[in-house]
Amino acid sequence: MPVESIPTPPADTLPGLLDWRAAATPQAPAYAERSADGTWRFTTWAQHRRAVAALSQALVERGLAPGMRLLILANTSYAWERVQMAALGCGAVVVGVDPRSADAQLAVIVSRVKPAAIVAEDATQLQRLPPQTLTAARLLLLLRTGDENTLSLDAVEAQVSEPSIESWNRAQPDDIACIVFTSGTTGEPKGIAYSHHQICLACAALQATYTQLASGDRFACWLPLANLFQRMVNHVAMQLGATTYFVEDPRQLLDRLPEIRPHLLIGVPRFFEKLYAGMQARVDTSGALRPLLRLALRVGEASATARRQGKAPDLLIRSLLAVVDPLILARFRRALGGETRFLVSGSAPMPLWLLERLHGLGLTVLEAYGVSENLIPVAANRPQDFRFGTVGRPLPGNEVRLSAEGEVEVRGPSVFAGYLDDPDRSMFTADGFLKTGDEGEWTEDGFLRLKGRRSELFKLSTGRRVAPAAIEPLLTALPWVEQALVAGAGRPFVTAMIAVNTQALAQWTQAHGLPSSLAEPPPTALAQALWQSLEAAVANLAPHERPAGVLLRLTPFSIEAGELTPNLKLRRRAILERQGSDLDRLYADIAAGGPRLRVIV
Repeated sequence: MPVESIPTPPADTLPGLLDWRAAATPQAPAYAERSADGTWRFTTWAQHRRAVAALSQALVERGLAPGMRLLILANTSYAWERVQMAALGCGAVVVGVDPRSADAQLAVIVSRVKPAAIVAEDATQLQRLPPQTLTAARLLLLLRTGDENTLSLDAVEAQVSEPSIESWNRAQPDDIACIVFTSGTTGEPKGIAYSHHQICLACAALQATYTQLASGDRFACWLPLANLFQRMVNHVAMQLGATTYFVEDPRQLLDRLPEIRPHLLIGVPRFFEKLYAGMQARVDTSGALRPLLRLALRVGEASATARRQGKAPDLLIRSLLAVVDPLILARFRRALGGETRFLVSGSAPMPLWLLERLHGLGLTVLEAYGVSENLIPVAANRPQDFRFGTVGRPLPGNEVRLSAEGEVEVRGPSVFAGYLDDPDRSMFTADGFLKTGDEGEWTEDGFLRLKGRRSELFKLSTGRRVAPAAIEPLLTALPWVEQALVAGAGRPFVTAMIAVNTQALAQWTQAHGLPSSLAEPPPTALAQALWQSLEAAVANLAPHERPAGVLLRLTPFSIEAGELTPNLKLRRRAILERQGSDLDRLYADIAAGGPRLRVIV
């Protein structure tokens, strides 16, 4: 099995995390946020540096000292970024928490962090914290309007008239900069600490991987800033001198992208699935233009397929592409602003069909793969060196290998030292490699392909091995499927739980002349059509991998219900426990020769 070993950048070549003076001219735009009147308000690098220095000085005056922990419980915003940088300048440790986290998870995090300072979006978020946590904190700060008991960010910043611009940064390279928490798909979240030096190593690795990025580029920041990858991209933007546009409400992202015109956009597979579904809906509702639009899509896909194979498209395709690309395909790309060089997807596997179709539109989505326990992404596809269906090649600083059982293992300077306040070292091999828990394989040309989480692979009672990651993307490719989870551990056959996109289902049933109401039991004609659609989607799988029954949920899996992580990964154990009785009834129905499709709330 091959081992990828790439040298670590020398420490003396790394820019300091908080030293952005050389990144861009002082008057260049550093950050942008939407004003109340709907226009973009820009902050220059000089203004940003002064604001961070003032806030850092104010935090020091209120008792925030090196090593103390500051917890941020707030939505994505420029204020979040400013507080983070100011706290790091104090030498403090930043702990970001997604405000959508369940209360139970939030309670676990604060009990382990014991924050000396807490910054919350508003009083409502602050009230979610245990009283003893609030009492123990030295400083409580609200990003929005404060009250008689709690200071607001604006009030604190206004109290410092002359910040010390040159001496505000008290951080040392080996100081702990942040504590992040794992997604907790199988249990309680665990804390991971990283130093300033490790963050700088990761920034250098990302810049070496995506060399097309440059000063003056535009990035969109829309994922929760508790998300490690989003925060790292923001750090890279700072070191490059790129401009970061904040989209506080992720539901508004597609509306904002034509205004931002980002050169780089990161996302999760579900975002790209919804993006493509919206584009496809435009085609389906285009009336007389629909045949022309579908022809344009086929031409784009044929050209992209040839290029991925290292071939030149044939003369007919080239001729047609010269016409349809500027007139039709470019219109689809303008949904993202029209200037995107490439897109990066992480957190979960991206369906191969979706990668190929977006590529046909001229949108290259590059899959990257990382784990919370390594600050440098383990592997990534590059704009000029990618293979769809893989997660690319290892990043600088990572030594990657496969164990005898096929588990991906990684070693390097940005691999964590162990979970917070936990002596367990079972996640490391004897020679210091981190066992990621993911199963993979190398392609012949050195790309890493993931097969799925080892903890998610299961065996049927027949002894057959099943990888949900190979089945679920085929189900979510159906237009009326919002989310899908495959089950069957210890059972005689595979089943699936599908969250239905009711709006898309209504459009699908109307197009096929079917009743759209999903009741239990569903109308016979609708049930038969849905089942035929599902069978066609998995027809190329091995017989034991094809779901023999399906539960249709009328409500999507959600973070608030504890069914998704903040990164939108399925919490499989929680879902299966909650729907266990429904699955039992489905298996009993199938065994008795009854219906294979049931509808549940």
